[in-house]
Amino acid sequence: MKDLISEIINKEGIIKFFNKQKGYGVINTNYPEGTYSFVLSNLNLRDKNISLDELSGKNVVFQKMENRENKKFAKNVLIIDD
Repeated sequence: MKDLISEIINKEGIIKFFNKQKGYGVINTNYPEGTYSFVLSNLNLRDKNISLDELSGKNVVFQKMENRENKKFAKNVLIIDD
């Protein structure tokens, strides 16, 4: 049985906050689903010269994921701000 149920749907949102010490953050969306959590390992910072302290307020796209308990999280988070 799969641990994750996923939809390969790109969503857009804004990083509400990122806790550098714990390595996780929250993305706000304008969609009815609301917010998505993410961990540092799901954040694509390649080719970006961005400090972890500067993540709040950045526009992102991400893959919407949901676990068996229907908890929403973001995977493949990509910053789209220049």
